[in-house]
Amino acid sequence: MSKTVLVCDDVDEIRMLLKLALSRFDDLSVIGEAADGDEAIAKAQELAPDVVLLDVGMPRKSGLEALPEIRACLPAVKVIMLTGFEAGALWAQARALGASDYIEKGTPMEEIADRIRAVSSS
Repeated sequence: MSKTVLVCDDVDEIRMLLKLALSRFDDLSVIGEAADGDEAIAKAQELAPDVVLLDVGMPRKSGLEALPEIRACLPAVKVIMLTGFEAGALWAQARALGASDYIEKGTPMEEIADRIRAVSSS
């Protein structure tokens, strides 16, 4: 059964790239995308994906601000924080807010796919 993914990033090209790259995997399906934290919350509620790839730094509401709201309305959803920064204090904060994983932008697509599979199976 295919795992559904919502891709949330404020950069159009990154969303497009993730959507295109993840489409290569038969067991993963990108069912939506969002460009800011408010849209991420609304799309997550509307689509109820298995996994949300959520950029840390987005306009209107950051990924860290949107994360607890997504988890409150969809407790079963797995959220993977996506960022250009190295893991550290941000990862500790994201984990405390309910994130399942933390991926740096630039991580090879096969690893991102494996980590989506891993969190959605846990």
